[in-house]
Amino acid sequence: MSFQQLDIGAYWYTNPIEVGLWYRGIPGVSSETLTNNDALIFSLGINVGTIHFAYSYDLTLSGLAGYTGGSNEFSLIYRFNRGPVVNPPRGPIPCSEPAYGLGEGRSNYRPQRRKLF
Repeated sequence: MSFQQLDIGAYWYTNPIEVGLWYRGIPGVSSETLTNNDALIFSLGINVGTIHFAYSYDLTLSGLAGYTGGSNEFSLIYRFNRGPVVNPPRGPIPCSEPAYGLGEGRSNYRPQRRKLF
């Protein structure tokens, strides 16, 4: 028996809230006894530092809808290495100074140090 399934959805995120809507199934595709419309999934989450709390509800669309009230899922996710990323500010890149010889005959003129940025 071959299985075919499509999961498509999107999340809307504004710190710290995350809301999602997903569809599972392939519209218009069915076998002899089973239509391939499985579920709509609604999710709601909140981010607190490296911890993510979420709740999702699967609304059953298939023939099982009369036998089940859907499914609920609670999740607690700890995200490793998600500390704040701090990039030190990039300072100017010093350029080398031009050579004026090996000491003798060198003028008293010393140009200013050149910088990029």
